[in-house]
Amino acid sequence: MAADLQTGSETKAPSGNYQLMDEQLENMRRDRRNIDKDLLYRSQFEPAWRHNIDKWNLVAPPGLQGTPNYVVPVSRMATHTGIVSMRQNLPDIVPVPEGRDEKKLSYLLKEASAHVHRMTNMEAVMDMGMVDYAVLGNTVLESYVKVPFKTKRITILNEKGEKTGKFKKVQVRDWSKPKIGTRARSPWECAFDCNARTPAEVKRAFFQDRMSKAEFDEQYTNKPGNDYINLEHVHEGSVITFNKDGALDRISVDHDRIIIDHVQNELDDAYRIYANGVLIWDVPLSLIHAHGRCTVTLIPNHHKYDKNGKTHALYGSGDPELLADLDDLINASTNLFIHNYKLKNAYVVGVEGGNGLNVEDIDFESGRPVNGRITVQSLGAADLPEWQNFKTQLETWAVQTVKKNYMRLEGEVAKTAYEASQKKDAENVGMQYQIKKMEAGGLLEYARKHVSDIMEHLTVEEWADVVDQTPDYRDWE
Repeated sequence: MAADLQTGSETKAPSGNYQLMDEQLENMRRDRRNIDKDLLYRSQFEPAWRHNIDKWNLVAPPGLQGTPNYVVPVSRMATHTGIVSMRQNLPDIVPVPEGRDEKKLSYLLKEASAHVHRMTNMEAVMDMGMVDYAVLGNTVLESYVKVPFKTKRITILNEKGEKTGKFKKVQVRDWSKPKIGTRARSPWECAFDCNARTPAEVKRAFFQDRMSKAEFDEQYTNKPGNDYINLEHVHEGSVITFNKDGALDRISVDHDRIIIDHVQNELDDAYRIYANGVLIWDVPLSLIHAHGRCTVTLIPNHHKYDKNGKTHALYGSGDPELLADLDDLINASTNLFIHNYKLKNAYVVGVEGGNGLNVEDIDFESGRPVNGRITVQSLGAADLPEWQNFKTQLETWAVQTVKKNYMRLEGEVAKTAYEASQKKDAENVGMQYQIKKMEAGGLLEYARKHVSDIMEHLTVEEWADVVDQTPDYRDWE
């Protein structure tokens, strides 16, 4: 027994009847419920994400009435200092051999990991990931497995072997990209198991891709040997969803892109893909990835609690969120000082006594005789030392909050060698803590999936590249 697609008169009709078996229909309903619950849980963190993005993009906060509203980029400076400090090197995957017999394998896996990272431009991946980690408070790394293909046009020849001016398109293997790789995904396009207490306990994950119909055809429809289903029912401008009666319905949407929903569930060993709501793939997760884990790994930054104040939050906090009040205070006090400084340097002139003196004619030439008494008065007062002391205290608190000294200048000289050592040690301790937290919080989980995918899916041709690039083999012994 199958569920038929119901179509309305105002929506685009599908090609043929889109049908799902009872089990597929129930899986789709369960996936939709899980996604809704996970997105609802994520929604409590989204206001902070938007606030952090505004701080990173230097969007001016609401200013005091009657004062200027210049941006002092405190959050941007502190956050960027942390990114630069943590991005000095790429993460190395170093498998630890259990015995002498596995030393060669460990060495090869390390080199294979470095090769895959080079092929996937890990520099750019970590740049994006570190910005999300510092700004939004969360990095998402995906270890994917996908044979890359690209479209190639071939000239059509006539019976005499002459060019006809026509072409045909074929899909060929793209050897410039590896079969397995790593990409950084935005936390905005992902949702994780709302029942998990920590990222290591995540049992289901959802992430999304958006592409044009041409890209969809290249990656899915025209892919050689693809085992996708229902591709003929995927249309631009319409999606499949459940109506209020619980039946499948096709509705129109105001975009012409294809939305790809990836749903992974370790408890069901399931990996399903929906294109504009159409089920196009349903396979065991362990069939594609022997580790049987969700391919996306969440790595949170600063710890926070859920709104109930009782449970640890799955998602982390970014630097701008920790600096929110201090950032606003520094911006407000700076703009207030600028306003007062402007008033201090604005004067009014008064004239007492004298005959026929017009204040508007006074050009204040030095030594000019004036028939009367002139008084000059400033409109405001600006206490520079007091403001500097207040701002310095706020910046000190900001540095202590995020453990990133964005005020330290290159070549800064301390009064004593001991003072310089203490400052450097304090900075190093803060950054080392963040790096260790990042490793324990998700990088090790990503590394396990990454190594498992290398052992299972790296092609013979890519292993040959690894061996060619591997230095002295005597190091194996």
